[in-house]
Amino acid sequence: KGCKYCEAETYIRMCDRRKSEQHIITLQRNKMEKMRTCEKPYTKKILGKKIRVNPGVFYPASDTKLLIKSIRVYPHEKILEAFAGTGAISIFCALKAGEIMATDINPKAIENINENIHMHKLERKMKAVCANIFPVKIEEFDVIIINPPYTDKKARNFIEKSMLDENHTTIKRFFKKARRYLAPKGRIYASWANFADFFFFEKLIRKNGFQFKRIHSLSKDGKTYRTYKIK
Repeated sequence: KGCKYCEAETYIRMCDRRKSEQHIITLQRNKMEKMRTCEKPYTKKILGKKIRVNPGVFYPASDTKLLIKSIRVYPHEKILEAFAGTGAISIFCALKAGEIMATDINPKAIENINENIHMHKLERKMKAVCANIFPVKIEEFDVIIINPPYTDKKARNFIEKSMLDENHTTIKRFFKKARRYLAPKGRIYASWANFADFFFFEKLIRKNGFQFKRIHSLSKDGKTYRTYKIK
């Protein structure tokens, strides 16, 4: 305290953090603008598979791919993917899992998921449900997968809800209710980002009575993504 050198170092770190946060916000605004101005559906290749992306729906990004690589599912298992967007993660899980439900709060996302289900001929194994995280009817799942909104800022529409979550209300709600939908020996696969604070996320997991294991991480464009296996 009172050391000019230490005060200068603290000031520099604060400036660096602000620059980093501004960089992240700029990248997110660019993504949201791309979603907002998109007028026609397009196809994006994700790990060798074609995924249809409709206007107004969050498109699969680097953290989506990282999460797909982190997940392990088996033929007898029942899966729930929340915050599903295009349903890309569920499409990959459907190659092995027995039954899959993909949920999203955005009606356009549900339409998009159904189109991807049809394109990959997965009607017998997979369904899309419009819901705020969990389906209305409580049922147990062996695996729950989430790629949630990270940034603690207010969302004004469905496009912004895919990235912004004021006070982290949505992810707090998820962990508060997750136990009702998770089978006794079930597991959760989740992604999170450094700009949303890894310490906060891991503390939230423990606070709700879960344990976690870090699986993979990826750094890109000043961001670091991390995937978790939670029990």
